[in-house]
Order: sequence, then C-alpha cells, then structure tokens
Amino acid sequence: MFKLNIVLGVMLGASVGALLRWWLSAKFNAVSDHLFLGTLLANVLACSLMGFLMGFESSGTALNNALRIAFLTGFLGSLSTFSTFIAEMHFQLILRDWFKLILGFNLQIGLGLVSFYFSKLLGQSLH
Repeated sequence: MFKLNIVLGVMLGASVGALLRWWLSAKFNAVSDHLFLGTLLANVLACSLMGFLMGFESSGTALNNALRIAFLTGFLGSLSTFSTFIAEMHFQLILRDWFKLILGFNLQIGLGLVSFYFSKLLGQSLH
C-alpha cells in the first residue's frame, strides 16, 4: 500500500521542515513581543515555495511523484504551521490585544496569499 521511498521521503522532508520551523521561531520570535515573526516567516516561506512549485508544474514540468510528496507533504507540511498560528492568535485574543491580533492575522493571511501568488507567477515564467 505505501511505497518505502515515499514514506522515507516524507519523513526526511518533515524532519528538515520541522527543524527549519523551530530555528525560525527560536531566532525571530524574540525580535518582537507577541508578534511571532518566526511563525510568520515559516508560513510565508512555505506559501512561497508551494506557489513556486505549483506555477512551475502548471507549465507542464512535473517533479517525480515521490519527491513531490516528500516536498509538499513532508517539508512544507512541517514548515508551515496553522495550529501554531491559531494558538498565537488565541493568545492575543486572551490578552485582548486587538491591534496585535488583527495585525498578526492580516500579515499571516495577506503575506501568505501575496507570496504564493507572485511565487506561482515566477514558477510559471521559468518555462
């Protein structure tokens, strides 16, 4: 049912994605009180990379299926973090810090969409 190369690829990709997410959080979350820059960077980077791959593949060039699954599900799945984003927004809600709640929410969603869109265009332009 499961192919060993796909399982190992997802495991490896997930490990690298999780380590990068941890490093970004450790490095950048301390920069601003309760703005969670590490999470923002991880999510925007994941959106950019997914957009680039989708754009690249929409031009007719596809990655090997095992590599694609390892990258999208493993690496990007571990790098991006919806649950952490929600927890951080909940933290702002509990504190009733409406400015940081609205700012954090809009930065995550807005920059994620914009980075995905322009990265997809970049990926499409390479053909």
